[in-house]
Amino acid sequence: MTEQNQNSQIGSALCLLATIEAAPDPEPDKLQKLLLRVLKLVKSDGFNAKPALLCVIGSIVGAGGTGLNRNSLSLLIVSSVGHVIVGHDISGCLC
Repeated sequence: MTEQNQNSQIGSALCLLATIEAAPDPEPDKLQKLLLRVLKLVKSDGFNAKPALLCVIGSIVGAGGTGLNRNSLSLLIVSSVGHVIVGHDISGCLC
């Protein structure tokens, strides 16, 4: 996901999303590590496909890979959405 082309970033995010959703029994510890990496990308100025990352975050949460309580999870989601909305067009989000 380090490619600078927005279309490549969207494609990478959607492939990751499909991989998570297709996994029959994803390991929560691996998903937690992945979530941390995705959150770094959300906060990065160099990543242009942030709306697609919201789909990935939703998939990780749906698979139970957060390891967070409900309040922490709510703060995480609000923070992520805030980073995406500021300065980005979210009309292209496919999730």
